[in-house]
Amino acid sequence: MMFQEKIEPAHISGARFVGIVALVVVALALALQASRALTALTGVGAFDALFLLCAVAIVFWLMRGTVVGYVYTLREDGALLLQRDYGSRVNALLEVRAGRMLEILPYVKGMDLRTAYGEVPRFCPARRATHVLVYAQEGKRRAVAFAPSQELLERIGEARHAAS
Repeated sequence: MMFQEKIEPAHISGARFVGIVALVVVALALALQASRALTALTGVGAFDALFLLCAVAIVFWLMRGTVVGYVYTLREDGALLLQRDYGSRVNALLEVRAGRMLEILPYVKGMDLRTAYGEVPRFCPARRATHVLVYAQEGKRRAVAFAPSQELLERIGEARHAAS
């Protein structure tokens, strides 16, 4: 039977919203000043792109922290599908078949996962990561950070056992 759970986006209080808006205004003002200073020093107008890149990065950062939810689906065939939910659409970004799952480790803040596994995507809010799923992909060990419930962990364990 398919099992699914969702991590909803964080709810934003009025004070946090005001803080976020203030942070965005300050960051954009600093990026604009840096862009203007570099343009004045070098005479190269291409530094205006610095401002635009900062603006896009800030919007992306805000969206990821305040709008994005996450969906974990354990399918009948034992595959775990990890998705990002943007409200109006859901992106299926990672599918790990039960036979490729190597282990699930508890996540400890400050773990150096990149050294062992390369890029480690996160499918949960940064502060809520509780576990690391290690899996095999193209002959390499890869990992992903996520925040499954105890029930999902147990079901993943059953799917791994059935696949072996």
